[in-house]
Amino acid sequence: MPHPLSQTEFDTIYARVPRLCVEVIMVEPDGVVLTKRSIEPGAGLWHIPGATLRFGEALVDAAHRVAQEECHVAIDDLEQLGVVEYVFEGYPQRPVSVLYLAKPLTRRYRHDQTASDVRPFKVPDGVTQLAIIEQHRALLLEHADRIERRMRKG
Repeated sequence: MPHPLSQTEFDTIYARVPRLCVEVIMVEPDGVVLTKRSIEPGAGLWHIPGATLRFGEALVDAAHRVAQEECHVAIDDLEQLGVVEYVFEGYPQRPVSVLYLAKPLTRRYRHDQTASDVRPFKVPDGVTQLAIIEQHRALLLEHADRIERRMRKG
């Protein structure tokens, strides 16, 4: 679907109102799949893959798109985890994200142009000292029990 707004229109609007996003915590036996951002906010930090919901797009469809575009994998076993609002210092946009847990159908990840790396990390140990967006670390640690259960489930 073509984007209904130019980048300038998008930036102008979303600098003034919350932006609805979808984030996907992909859980596999080796941990949660994170990407290392190459764009702001959080360039150089690991993060949970996510993106803005497109006009007319269903939340679940956006979760599938995020996994495909950011990690080049299909997912299933989706479970809505909750909603989180972010405030990034010095960043005008205010993302509000719907979080999903999901299972990647393959473990062969590739990152897109918004990232420089993609790989799984153990929770909680692997993310405790990781250079990660702080709100994402808190989310992963908050939901560590549920994530660990999914890791064991395979």
